[in-house]
Amino acid sequence: MTVVTLEMLEKKEKFRIHDQMIVLEGAKTTTERTKDNTTDEINEEAENMKQIHEALSTGIAAATDFDEIKLNLKN
Repeated sequence: MTVVTLEMLEKKEKFRIHDQMIVLEGAKTTTERTKDNTTDEINEEAENMKQIHEALSTGIAAATDFDEIKLNLKN
């Protein structure tokens, strides 16, 4: 016959709480990594959009110059 003492129950409860703390810490770490990765991706996409905008702005200015040269040749 197994006798369950109050001390045994307390140890079991402490282990259960400790296990839950480990799981929560792991979830917190995963959340922080996901947040950091998402922020990095947003910053990278913003930089890409800036570069595209700059390229298009430069391209449009070059095309305008070309059209003016072409028009001058026709006159």
